[in-house]
Amino acid sequence: MSKNPALRVFLWVSVGLLTLLAVSYGAARAYLAYEAHRAGELPQALESVKIGDSEASVQQLSQKYGGFQGVSRFQVPDPDTGDSGYVIEANPWRYGSTMRRPPTSGRLMRLIPPNIRHALGLRKWLASGEIEIRNGRVSGVTAVLIVEGREEWLAGIWRLVAEIPEDEVRKGEAPSYLVTWGHMLWEGEGEAVTVWLTPSAGADLEGLRRFNLDCLASSPACGALFDLMPVAARSERGGRPTR
Repeated sequence: MSKNPALRVFLWVSVGLLTLLAVSYGAARAYLAYEAHRAGELPQALESVKIGDSEASVQQLSQKYGGFQGVSRFQVPDPDTGDSGYVIEANPWRYGSTMRRPPTSGRLMRLIPPNIRHALGLRKWLASGEIEIRNGRVSGVTAVLIVEGREEWLAGIWRLVAEIPEDEVRKGEAPSYLVTWGHMLWEGEGEAVTVWLTPSAGADLEGLRRFNLDCLASSPACGALFDLMPVAARSERGGRPTR
């Protein structure tokens, strides 16, 4: 050990900082793994919710994920029916969150340069779900996964509805499911794929709802919707999904 006091202090401080960084990184990875596990559970839990279920039957699901009650973003409220909804999330950074929580972790995320975050597998993402309620019954269910991709934002969405909206389908059609693509703006540009499902959609279409959770922390990052929502992204409009 050097006899230079200043050098000894520098070495001890350096060791302390490196230890702190290593412990912080390990804790962050463990926390992200826990949140990614919740993100995987969330869509599966939402798949168990059916059109027509009672509002009371979904309250426990909302409570499990720390959700809150309010009018769904995907629902046009009707004051005569007492419309409401439940919003639930798995969102480790509180990034783009609709939840009523302080965005401290989100601010911390923005302090880390993107190239460093990506190399460490620290990627911005948000898993969200909404359950629409009308007249005390479930009228729609939505699951959303938005993730920071290699070159752009990627979003996968599936929606269970009683009927697919008319503005989404060709005139005269009444499909049981539909896959659409679109452009998105989310702290930059990106693309989104949306799966519309009705109660009459067959069990062989369940794969359309599947998200690839590896995109939450993979290195390199997922580069396209084919990575994020593989079955849906390979499904042609009006055709059966390819596998």
